[in-house]
Amino acid sequence: YPPAKLSRNGTLQVDSLHTIHFEEYGDRNDEINSTNGRTALSLHGGPGAGSFPRHAQFFDPDKYHRVILFDQRGCGRSTPLGETTNNTLKDLVNDIEELRNHLDVDKFDVVLGGSWGSSLALAYAQSFPERVGSMVLRGVCLFRPQEIDWLFGNADDENLADGQTSCVSNRNKLKEAWVNFTEGVANDGTEFEGGNRSVLKKYYNHLLGSDPVARAMATKSWFRWEMGVSSFNNSLNIGNKRDLGDVIVWDKTEGRWLDQNGDVDNEIIESFRRWPQKAPLLHLDSSTSSPKPVLEGNLTYNAGNLSRTDAEKFIPAQAMLTCHYSVNDAFMMSDFQLLATHNIDRIRHIPCIAVQGARDFICPPDSALDLSEVWPEMECRIVTEGKHSMYDPRILSELIEATDHMAES
Repeated sequence: YPPAKLSRNGTLQVDSLHTIHFEEYGDRNDEINSTNGRTALSLHGGPGAGSFPRHAQFFDPDKYHRVILFDQRGCGRSTPLGETTNNTLKDLVNDIEELRNHLDVDKFDVVLGGSWGSSLALAYAQSFPERVGSMVLRGVCLFRPQEIDWLFGNADDENLADGQTSCVSNRNKLKEAWVNFTEGVANDGTEFEGGNRSVLKKYYNHLLGSDPVARAMATKSWFRWEMGVSSFNNSLNIGNKRDLGDVIVWDKTEGRWLDQNGDVDNEIIESFRRWPQKAPLLHLDSSTSSPKPVLEGNLTYNAGNLSRTDAEKFIPAQAMLTCHYSVNDAFMMSDFQLLATHNIDRIRHIPCIAVQGARDFICPPDSALDLSEVWPEMECRIVTEGKHSMYDPRILSELIEATDHMAES
């Protein structure tokens, strides 16, 4: 939709350390809209990606008189930027509820969350189901260990015969990119910790440590890796079974998958999965009551022309927070078993549409399919040529249709 009208912005102090920035779009003073218009909440991804005015354009201004965006703790225009202290999923869920009260919103008629934002949307809805009228999810992320390992793990002993791997790093066309990602923190004079997250944990020390030059240098290779995975032109493994329509939909009434040509075999749906075996539905219990400490050391590296003064001005909040949440995933999710039956039962009555790109390599279809299995009342829509970005034309079109539909239901 055309750029929305900014009607209000401001900040809200949510604890002694963090202040979040929020914006509200729409004409809440319009007499017609104020009577019949809906209120929407948009949750950005990352963690740490921040909100942008364009996010409000996923809602029809004639149907939504209030569209609320906010920058989650430590990112965007929220302060302190890049701060990881008191920055957990539970904190973010409570921030949404505090913001709802601050803005005098009785209920969010629709909550839109993409990627990490879908994790946050589910966590909030399961915590406060009476405050959510409907949900639209995109690029479903449940923040399970398998999802972290898929993007940031390394498993050297995998059998690639079936074309499926538990880590992106083992995909043939991405192996060189993974080597470059590893080398981004390899020659710093410290040892890798070991395990399939050894590279991720080393980035943790660089990105969250006190050395601004090390942080800036790690950020460059971090985003090069993420962008390479996001844009990876992967193929579907459906063979010659039949031509597929643009969108495959789980018909919750009929209990079957359909496209424009009719029924779609479950075998085809399962072929969209990227992992060699299904991930456990529940998160592992956290063995710690606090995030992993950062290992400080005298890092050695070639900084080139980058000065410490310039590096200190650069705070890569998204890389820092994504790494912070990923390394500490068990701790972050200890209060949120998103796929547990008792939690799904709390939101089973809430209308939900999940839009999933079949070619999404950041958040592959596995999680959307797992969510659909435990929540068959949800309408899952698989875009056969869709990738991860909300601005992918095929994904964008589906999201607009979904928010339009929720406004009319």
